[in-house]
Amino acid sequence: MPSLILSGLCSGATLALLLLPAHVVAGGQTDGPTVKVDSGTLQGEYVGADKSVAAFLGIPYAAPPVGELRWKPPQPVKAWRGRRAAAQFGPACPQPDRMEKFYKFIVKTLGGDESLVPSFRPTSEDCLSLNVWTANLRGKIKQPVMVWIHGGSGNAGRGMDEGAGWVQKGIVAVTINYRLGILGFLALPALTAESLDHSSGAYGFLDQIAALEWVHRNIAAFGGDPANVTVYGMSSGGEFVGGLLVSPLAKGLFQRAIIQSGAPFPFGLQRLGAAVGRTESAHDSGLKLVEGLGAKDSPKLLTELRGLPVEKIVSSQPPWDYKPPVDGWVLPEDPAEALRSGWGANVPLLVGSTADEATPYAGFLRTDTSGVAYRAWLKQSYGDFDATLLERYPISALGGSMEAFIAVLSADFGCAARDEARLGTLSGRKVFRYKVSYQYPGAGGTELRAFHGIDMSLLFDYAERFRIPFDRAGESLAETMQNYWVQFARAGDPNRAGMPAWPAYDAAQDQYLDLGKTIQLKREPDERTCDLFYQIRQGHGIAVPH
Repeated sequence: MPSLILSGLCSGATLALLLLPAHVVAGGQTDGPTVKVDSGTLQGEYVGADKSVAAFLGIPYAAPPVGELRWKPPQPVKAWRGRRAAAQFGPACPQPDRMEKFYKFIVKTLGGDESLVPSFRPTSEDCLSLNVWTANLRGKIKQPVMVWIHGGSGNAGRGMDEGAGWVQKGIVAVTINYRLGILGFLALPALTAESLDHSSGAYGFLDQIAALEWVHRNIAAFGGDPANVTVYGMSSGGEFVGGLLVSPLAKGLFQRAIIQSGAPFPFGLQRLGAAVGRTESAHDSGLKLVEGLGAKDSPKLLTELRGLPVEKIVSSQPPWDYKPPVDGWVLPEDPAEALRSGWGANVPLLVGSTADEATPYAGFLRTDTSGVAYRAWLKQSYGDFDATLLERYPISALGGSMEAFIAVLSADFGCAARDEARLGTLSGRKVFRYKVSYQYPGAGGTELRAFHGIDMSLLFDYAERFRIPFDRAGESLAETMQNYWVQFARAGDPNRAGMPAWPAYDAAQDQYLDLGKTIQLKREPDERTCDLFYQIRQGHGIAVPH
């Protein structure tokens, strides 16, 4: 089924609601679906061509993290009386405009209509909301639930309508917003000192857990099964899924996990108060961040920071990858190590990557004919392994700095997925691994190849949504991938009759399902390469240009 188009979700009735005070439903507005959750009654809207889908948008799952609640764990929502309007998306969490620009760049390059890319505005600190789509509102048999964790390096993105088009395939779809950047992941000695759990820097991650707790408590009212929840995400969203796998606070909140182009955080994730190798402590990083805000470490630091305009915080934050630290509470140990030891949620995993992850980021090397910028990136990203990688991926043999960069970073992503699969099977989990090799037709498809995010594009019908030229092979692949994902959510195994077989991952075979114009089982071509990146990731993260 084609995905629901964002621009088509707002009917005339919804537009009328926009003219009313926030969250108030007009007295005569009674035609929308209603659901009672633990904080009050919601009134949504019927959407889709036949109005068979009920959408409930902008549902608050935690109190606004403003004022004294800025840099505090998410707090309960204040209950409301009457019916709360839930027919429009809530604001995105404060962020720079890089994510919308990235979407437009991809769509334009592929020959689509960039004007159709939805806005990531407005933004507000009052952003802790989620969205639910269901075609099973009054169903007696509860359906599998899929909760999407958006990507964006932990500093951008929003929950939109990802997966909403799958409700007719028998799932209940949920997307969420969570705090981003400095607002979501600032660790400071003063914040840790005021915390009853002796933790700081994981606020955006705690938001995700709070959203899953909300789902666990309330999703049955929407026709969803709280005992069959799949959490899935791409890029940093996939990394957060990896963290959820091993956080004791998330245990029991989901039964399946899908990680798309995102390791369960790199080895060497920051520790809260101690440096590890070349990785400084989260406290030290946080102090540098507040210095950039013009604040000083003093007894009045938190009061000063909580009084800063949100615009100043967002505009001054570096374009880092923002992640929670290992703090002993939210994350007791490095997630990759925890996954290896079998600690955490023992749930089926579906993991994968794309064949050409790095193509959208390679433009900064377009004029690097001398290789200086490529060598500098290798040093920044891989430290003492830069010479080894330069020998393995030489500029001259690969056709220039751009191609060498694409080869290195794409291999790193692919090998991270392979490591996830291996670590998962070592701990007894059932794992299914994939790699997307499909390319869109036309010059843009040739340029971007199987780019970072093409799996999301196929899963969520971006070709139709953004009028991107497509072909029959792509249409068939998109439908098959959607059926794999939904079947995995349903049963913990993507296999079903009428689709190519997808064997569970076997480390001895080191195989993956290649999702291209044809679907076939392949083996990792060079095991030594992945062994090298595995060694690198034990102490180094990936630096992606912004």
